Amino acid sequence: MSKIDEFNDSVTNLQKESFRRSLKLFYDASLRIPAYKEFLKENSVNADLIKTQEDFSLLPTVDKDNYLRRYPLNELCWDGSLFSNNIISSSSGSSGIPFFWPRGDEQHRETELLYSKIYSQTHDVANKSTLLVVCFSMGTWIAGVYTTLGAFGASRDNKLNVITPGIEKDDAISAILGLKQYYDQIIIAGYPPFVKDIIDYGNSKGIDWSDINTKFSFAGEAISEEWRDNLLQLCGNKISPLETVNIYGTADMGVVGFETPLSIFMRRRISVEKAKYKHILVDNQLPTLVQYDLTQKYIEVSNSNLIITANYGVPLIRYDIKDQGGKISLNDLCSELQLVESSFPLLNNKSILENLAPSDLIYIRRRKDLSISFYSLLVYPEHIKSALVDERLKGATSGKFFMKTTNDDNHNQVLEVHLELSPGTEESAAVSSLIKETTISTLIEMNSEYRKLYNSIGKQAASPKIYLYEFGTSEMFKIKNKQKWV
Repeated sequence: MSKIDEFNDSVTNLQKESFRRSLKLFYDASLRIPAYKEFLKENSVNADLIKTQEDFSLLPTVDKDNYLRRYPLNELCWDGSLFSNNIISSSSGSSGIPFFWPRGDEQHRETELLYSKIYSQTHDVANKSTLLVVCFSMGTWIAGVYTTLGAFGASRDNKLNVITPGIEKDDAISAILGLKQYYDQIIIAGYPPFVKDIIDYGNSKGIDWSDINTKFSFAGEAISEEWRDNLLQLCGNKISPLETVNIYGTADMGVVGFETPLSIFMRRRISVEKAKYKHILVDNQLPTLVQYDLTQKYIEVSNSNLIITANYGVPLIRYDIKDQGGKISLNDLCSELQLVESSFPLLNNKSILENLAPSDLIYIRRRKDLSISFYSLLVYPEHIKSALVDERLKGATSGKFFMKTTNDDNHNQVLEVHLELSPGTEESAAVSSLIKETTISTLIEMNSEYRKLYNSIGKQAASPKIYLYEFGTSEMFKIKNKQKWV
């Protein structure tokens, strides 16, 4: 039996065990979580009748609107007590109302195991002395504290130290310059655009990244393979793309999945043969491809949305996370890519398969028509709408716009806002400047993450680029059903 066959046999057994654990979680939640008990009652669900995988798949999904925001936070926790947990993080609040996510010891143990696996598998921290530079925000948001706690756990059995400059570029550069001589390698962990900012900023300060064995751990948003290659080029192409990792994590569920050397290898193959993978791609966009731990998450797909069951701080049964994507088995993807074991490159003198624990693969396309991601924070249409009602802009625009993020020639992210002018208003530098000013001030006021980003990277990098269109001249603003804001 080949390693791939052994791998897939292990996955099949874990899939069965994953469902059994999720079914038990459902039973326990139906008895011990006041909000879920009431939710089942309102939906006429008799928990005793849910016995099979098919029964489970018919349970109503929960989301923020139909479940989380309808009940007091404590009633969403075990036995109605917030103190079944010990730390609380906040979602971004970009939609206007932050949601608070408790978590406890069980989730922290899971985090430690996952980060130990990630850093061992991708960065070989068991054999290389390592400094992890955590460049995520260290406030109430989950990424910075969560990564740090996970790294503390990973450091127990590995040669790993942690420093936490957050999104202060000068502090990050100072730490790297002052400590690099003590380590075989340095891992920079952060939002992808901010990590690139650090590399660019370091170059401007005279750092020769090719002299530093720099590796990367990303989270917060998708990256393209072109972006990954560009980042490594800026560092002198000293490491393989397989020695980077992008983590798919959320405040709702912690780490859902993460790239592995194998998933990156497969994704890069797909990226150069897109025409063959239309069932995975949408609008020719390459999704994030990650593996996930079947012992921690039970994942289904419904109407192209990922539905996740997990015992997080707020236990969630069939939670619609509102991210679009799908599942695919390792065996199926190997077959589609026409890969055999000899196709896999070597990492640390071992076959990539030997570095993996059994798991499934999921691909994530993220949300559509709800928000855009800019330096990993979410920008919603409501932010721009609020900016356009400024008294100084009265009558200047039709109120129709769309926004998107692009990359400039240096692969830096740019926030673009395309707006339609009101009838009779002509395009001018003055109007464009005023829209930019009000948009920035509104984002600073309404979006705490943008405010922190603006203070960190500065006006030039954080400012949106404004495009104006005369009324009725663009097909983009001729509404056929609903205005597309993003």
